[in-house]
Amino acid sequence: MSDTKPKLLITVEKSNSGYRPALVDSETHSILKELSAQTGVPMVKLIAKCVRFAMEYTVVVDESNSRQLGC
Repeated sequence: MSDTKPKLLITVEKSNSGYRPALVDSETHSILKELSAQTGVPMVKLIAKCVRFAMEYTVVVDESNSRQLGC
């Protein structure tokens, strides 16, 4: 049986300028720090990649109007 769930592929990328701060809770920071240590990918790159991935698979539901909004 194959796993058909979407996967987040993380590859090393060249540095990008123009970063802005993003606040995350302590648990998320620890997870990102560990993943960064395991992969060598900077936390800022992991955060950006994870957010882009999440937005691609996010559906926003407006329950007051029973409709879905795109991201």
